[in-house]
This record gives sequence, C-alpha cells and structure tokens, in this order.
Amino acid sequence: MDIVKILKDSLRFFAGQWQFLFLLTFPWIVLETSLQSWLIFQFKGLEPAGISFSAEHMLAAVFSFVLWCYIQACFALFMFYRTYQNDAGIPQILRKSWSYTPALMVTFSLVASAIFLMSIPAAITGILPLIILALWCAIRLAYAAFFVVVEQLTPMKAVKASIEFTKDIFWPTAFIFSLFFVFSIFFNLLAQVLGDDSFYISVMLDSLFSFLALFVSIAFFRLYCLERQPERFLFKETKSEPTVERDDEL
Repeated sequence: MDIVKILKDSLRFFAGQWQFLFLLTFPWIVLETSLQSWLIFQFKGLEPAGISFSAEHMLAAVFSFVLWCYIQACFALFMFYRTYQNDAGIPQILRKSWSYTPALMVTFSLVASAIFLMSIPAAITGILPLIILALWCAIRLAYAAFFVVVEQLTPMKAVKASIEFTKDIFWPTAFIFSLFFVFSIFFNLLAQVLGDDSFYISVMLDSLFSFLALFVSIAFFRLYCLERQPERFLFKETKSEPTVERDDEL
C-alpha cells in the first residue's frame, strides 16, 4: 500500500473539488464552530466552582453536535457520490444527509464514550503515555461514519465493522490520523500570533481548520475505498443497481 500515492490522490481531489465542498460544508462549519466558540467564551476564565450550565448552554451544545454529525454525513455522502461518478448536486446531498444524522449521532456518541473510557487510565494514574490507549481507540473507530452512510449499518454494527476493518490497515490509518495533529499545531500557532481573545478570530480559525482538515478525511475515505470497494453499495435503496465504473484516481 502506497500511502504517499493515497495522499497525493487525496490532495488532487481536494484541489479539484474544494469549491463544491466549500459550498456544501463551510456554512454549516461556521455555524457549528460559532456555537462551540460561544460556549467556550461563556466559561472562559471561570473557576470550576463558578460554572453554571444553563438550558441555553445545553441547547447550544446539542445543536452543535447535531450540526457536526450532519457535516460528517454531507461529507461522506459527497465523497461516495463523487468517487463513483454520481453527479448529485448540493441540494440533493444536503437533503439526503439529514436521514443519516440521527444514526451518526448515536455512532459518534459510542465512539466518544469508547475514547473517554480508554483515556481514564491516563487521567487516574497521571502517566501520560497511557493516552496512547485513547489514540488507539480513535484510530480503530476512524471509519465508523463511512459504514453508517455508505453501507447503512446500524451504529453498533458500524463501530464493530470499523474495529474489524482497521485490523489490517492500522498503521496507514494511524499515519493519516497523525495529520490532524499537524493541522492542529499549525492553527494553534496561528491563534497565538493573531490572539485568541477575539470571538470572531476564534470562529474564523476554527472554521478554516475544520474545512482544511477535510483533506485528512478525504485520505481516510480513499483508503476505505481501496480496501473495502464500496461501489457495490451505490444506490442500495433502489431495486436495480446501475453499473458503476470505479474511479481509481478519485
């Protein structure tokens, strides 16, 4: 498996499709990061004892989570259609993605719970290397959303399928996963230069980070396609499946 070729193909795809992807996802990303930043600024500088979580904060957190899951559904559906030569437009993808959002909410709740449980040993003992357990869990569950959207598995089955799927491609997945940290370090440095006291700068940087980090998600999907060959699931809801030529170059 040539990981460099996967990254090159992913970068070429991102460069060719960024405008469509921008129109599809960026407005939702800005809304989602705005809610997150608002919550952060609400509690910034407060002592833990002085934090009061109101119904307004709860609604913002829930709505932010719904939007994040919806963005993931839009992205996965967009990648599936574009990779296998379906010219679905933005309205169709946006409309269809809502049907996957509830399942993704359950899926990501399971993923977050698993990662949290794996991080407990490091939190209790103070031994930071144990955080590798949480990273291992995150890597093994990196493809769960694709199994929900593309293969239409239930959340629990999607989690199990992702664990099984990454058994033979753990290290390529880990390498791609590490790119998230590269993006994160860069944007953290940029935030220090620009200053992180402004709500609007925070929203701008977080939104750009989330959008550019979709390149990493594209690489995940590329690897998923190479190993899983999901074109057999295309138009699964129809009675007859059309012949689809696979685009090996994304």
